[in-house]
Amino acid sequence: MPTVPLPPRTRLLYLAPAFMVFLSLFLNRNKPYLDTKPILYASATISIQAPGSTVWTTFSNTTTWREWNPWCRNAYLIHPTGVEEGARGLMRVGSSLRFDVWMHTRFNDAPWHFSQEGKDIITAVEVPAKVGSGKKVWRAEWFDESSPDWLLRCRRESTIEEVEGEGVKESVFTTTAQFYGPFAWPVSAIIGEGMQRDLEAMAGGLRGFVEGKGGHDGPL
Repeated sequence: MPTVPLPPRTRLLYLAPAFMVFLSLFLNRNKPYLDTKPILYASATISIQAPGSTVWTTFSNTTTWREWNPWCRNAYLIHPTGVEEGARGLMRVGSSLRFDVWMHTRFNDAPWHFSQEGKDIITAVEVPAKVGSGKKVWRAEWFDESSPDWLLRCRRESTIEEVEGEGVKESVFTTTAQFYGPFAWPVSAIIGEGMQRDLEAMAGGLRGFVEGKGGHDGPL
């Protein structure tokens, strides 16, 4: 049976709902998205047999990532002035991250490789006070600003908490990825499970490197 093309006015009626959704998202683009629940949330936590300062020294120096991080390799920091920080590679607020990513998706077993060109902006670098006996926590946070906030926003946070082990200091490393916005739905469908797998590999690689067992101690 031959198909009859839709009249132009009917086509516009089909497009109207999509336009209204887009308009609503645009008008609410300044709404604080962090007040809402992330559409995609992935996290990994692991115990490391080393003081928190030792774990932080490795994690916060992005030049070491190629040795232990199977997910984000060849990481570089770019100063707000646009100058690459090179061998220093120490995290500080305002700098941006540029790195190569090997990410798993639901469509491939081998990781998908792409480059993230300096759109991840570091917004927090926190270290515990040198004096006092309170809880010691190191923290870093950055946001992917490659897309408008009202379409897609990714927040990455990593913390290191020092705890007392059996006669030695140990650390609990936690890293999370949180995606907000309407585009987070297809992102979640494509990389949701892979993101969890990659975060676990990152945490395992950090533990292996710090404990002297070599990097890439997680599933690849």
